[in-house]
Amino acid sequence: MLRMSDNWLKRVMVRPINDASEIMQYQALMEQHHYLGWCTPVGARILYVAEVDREWVALMTWAAAALKVGVRDRWLGCRLHTDPDKLRCIVNNTRFLVLPHARRPHLASRVLGLSCKRLCRDWIARYGHRVLIAETFVDPRFSGTCYRAAGWHNLGLTRGWKRSSQGYSEHGIAKSVWVKELCHDARSLFLAPYALSCFTPGGTMPTIDINALPIGTLMELIGKKLSDPRQAIGKRFRLDSVVTLIVLGNLCGFPCIAHIAEWATKLSREVRTKLKFKGPKVPSHTTLHRVSKMVDVNEFLDAARTFQRKNSGRLAGVGVAIDGKTIRGAKDAAGKAPHILSAIRHDNRLPISQCTVPEKANEITALIPMIEELDLSGAMITIDAMHTNQTTAEYITDGKDADYMLTLKDNQPTLLADVKRLFSEGAFSPSVQRTSDKGSR
Repeated sequence: MLRMSDNWLKRVMVRPINDASEIMQYQALMEQHHYLGWCTPVGARILYVAEVDREWVALMTWAAAALKVGVRDRWLGCRLHTDPDKLRCIVNNTRFLVLPHARRPHLASRVLGLSCKRLCRDWIARYGHRVLIAETFVDPRFSGTCYRAAGWHNLGLTRGWKRSSQGYSEHGIAKSVWVKELCHDARSLFLAPYALSCFTPGGTMPTIDINALPIGTLMELIGKKLSDPRQAIGKRFRLDSVVTLIVLGNLCGFPCIAHIAEWATKLSREVRTKLKFKGPKVPSHTTLHRVSKMVDVNEFLDAARTFQRKNSGRLAGVGVAIDGKTIRGAKDAAGKAPHILSAIRHDNRLPISQCTVPEKANEITALIPMIEELDLSGAMITIDAMHTNQTTAEYITDGKDADYMLTLKDNQPTLLADVKRLFSEGAFSPSVQRTSDKGSR
């Protein structure tokens, strides 16, 4: 029997099991004591036992995540059933059993905490990739107190459906959905426009050759364009060095500050010298996070546009796509998600200009100021139907000496009908001649 003492919780150990005899014992105990019995999970899984002085006190099963969970997907801001790469980075606690002879206060939350602490490391060792978020479903007969005590969050209820080989069926039991981030900023990784498959077994990500990048030019622009809001006392790192480090980290594929800080500790002396860091010291996660919050967004965008223009190269004969997107998971000073309008090259997919669309404006009014300073002579501009208007078309051809490809939809029925009639009559030639002071086009 389990011996009670003042420090018995400190003696709790959690480990995965692989031995066939232990797995049989595990399954038998689950079948005997768990209200759902035992069912072998489909796909990836790890079985854990919690021990006190080598005596089993709790059992826990971690398996692949559920395909569709509405409250979870809304919390993450993405639909995981359409993105298997992200779905596999979530792990589900399908079974949790504290054995009858070991039921003591705080044991369940202690076991949860210990298993979550090592879960990512064990998953990498067995399946070769990281897991970022843990989830579980709690039956209405339980309150989920141990999950709350272990730092999990209750997102709401399921709709009472289950999935089987025959499809989906309704079982009528709405369970509460609990989640926990297994690393700092885990949730932000699902919002970032990066593939989570880039996480390797070592927990790092493939990077580009930053030695080939014009680090000096970037630092110079950031130093000129950005004002430093920090107090002089206590400043250890230059502002242009810290901001450039964040930019390089994003270019290398690290979508959150925590991973950039970890990556920075492994930079070579050559790169640290280019970034003007003195000695082996690099900015910590706290410093990077604080500086990123303090930097003026408009000043940074101005520096980014200048850098993009200087490094965009000739655009004659190149396609340039212009489109606007609302940034998920980001908020401006007013607490609203910013809307960014960008111009991107077709050939190498690099942005050459971008701007924030003001709250009381739209993309149509923001487009001309954004491309005003770009040399678009000879380029082909492709834009969506929102920008199909005479002002934009004339500015591209007359003001920028470029060509355009505009989308036409039902929101302009008269123009659409005219174009359809031209096609039906065979009167729409492959090239439309237009005479201006610059010649025919």
